[in-house]
Amino acid sequence: MANTAQTRKRARQAEATRQRNASQKSALRTAVKKVKKAIASGDKALLTDLLASQQKTTDDLAAVSQAVADQQEQLKAVVSQLAALNAKIDAMRGTAPQAAAAPTFPMPGPAAAAPSAPTASTMSAPAAPVARAAAPKQAKRPPRPAATAGPISVGGAPLNAAATVPPPPR
Repeated sequence: MANTAQTRKRARQAEATRQRNASQKSALRTAVKKVKKAIASGDKALLTDLLASQQKTTDDLAAVSQAVADQQEQLKAVVSQLAALNAKIDAMRGTAPQAAAAPTFPMPGPAAAAPSAPTASTMSAPAAPVARAAAPKQAKRPPRPAATAGPISVGGAPLNAAATVPPPPR
């Protein structure tokens, strides 16, 4: 059972996704059965109607994919703006910015093949180059002390027990 708000939300999202997927699978199976039935009966009017509904579904899917790609572009622009602002804040504080990789987000659908960078039209203010303060070089660490020579446990045997060799099996 979900114990935190985050896990409860994730459970709700997973259930909604499961129901949506089940609905889509059911609709696909129904459409396939209708097409097979229309082909078997030779009903050209029904095939024409099914083709039109298939084209509408394809257009709707393309529109949803485009909307997702647009949202991902906007999200990338916001992330880059936040990174630039954080770098400016660090520069004002006088601390060296940490080299952190920008977060990556999963890109479902056709947007995964061609990720696009934020453009000037998606960003309200261009990011200014940030001057990085040179970090002082750390002194080389002293070498580790040599391991002490002493009894070594092999296979979990106690160190105080005398090493005995078992007799060979018969």
